[in-house]
Amino acid sequence: MLKRLIFPLIEGWLRWVGGPVGVRLRRAWYRSRFKSCGERVTIDLGVIIEGAEYISVGDDVWIDKQVILIAGPNGPTPANHPANIPHGEIQIGAASHICPGVIIQGHGGVKIDVHCTIGAGSLMYSQSNSIHDTYQGTVSHDEYVPPKVEAPICLGRNVWCGLGVKILGGSVGDDVFIKPNSVVVRDIPSNVVVESTSSGSEERRRFSERKPVP
Repeated sequence: MLKRLIFPLIEGWLRWVGGPVGVRLRRAWYRSRFKSCGERVTIDLGVIIEGAEYISVGDDVWIDKQVILIAGPNGPTPANHPANIPHGEIQIGAASHICPGVIIQGHGGVKIDVHCTIGAGSLMYSQSNSIHDTYQGTVSHDEYVPPKVEAPICLGRNVWCGLGVKILGGSVGDDVFIKPNSVVVRDIPSNVVVESTSSGSEERRRFSERKPVP
């Protein structure tokens, strides 16, 4: 009970301590709060973290300004949950950059491999309310609990999400670039450029076919 009262006060204060001092204080604090924490992790100003004990972060990860990370199981583990994505956890691989304003909701499990960049304003949601079975709103009240639908997310190595990308489930292969404002709702193979997968129209080109940098 004391932790529930004191820890939010400490984190609310740490959230807005600027400069190198703030970075060092947040790193020290979350090293003891995360499930695991690598070296040289940067947690920038205004970052909101819920369920820190369910979050793992590798070396040289940069969690940029005003990112929101929400972890922890929100219900039992489904029988068909993928074995490679821990239920309720967020895992961020080494040398990855979570850019400003990103929201990652890990109730269903989110695994981000090494060398990934999640562009500013992107959203990753691994659990939502069921549109077929929710008849009393999306907020729990009395004895009613809204039915959930889970869509675990797994990103491979060197995945780059452009600005405002929305990932609502599925696995993304290695060496993938997802163009800005795309919506991903199903699996993506490796070595492709993706424009959108939500409307049925989709552009995929191998990286080797891109024009060389002048």
